[in-house]
Amino acid sequence: MTYTPTLLDAAVDLRRCVYASIATNGFQSPEFLTFWKNANVIISNKDSQIKPELKKYLYQCLKNSGNEDLPKNKRQEDLLMAATLLTANT
Repeated sequence: MTYTPTLLDAAVDLRRCVYASIATNGFQSPEFLTFWKNANVIISNKDSQIKPELKKYLYQCLKNSGNEDLPKNKRQEDLLMAATLLTANT
């Protein structure tokens, strides 16, 4: 049996990133990095399925959440917003 991940799977991975970012190593933890990579791969593969009106804001949120110069809570907020946007995309 094969399964093709959906944008909702990416949304779940982004939420998992928030939980993993709370850990001791935060945004550098192996768990965070795994979920972050998975979400970004899914999103890039499903880019054509993202509504145009959400796409710009989604990618801005992803950019902010990957920016190590921003405070932890801002990065977490952007992760949650990106997950919400992906959920709203369905």
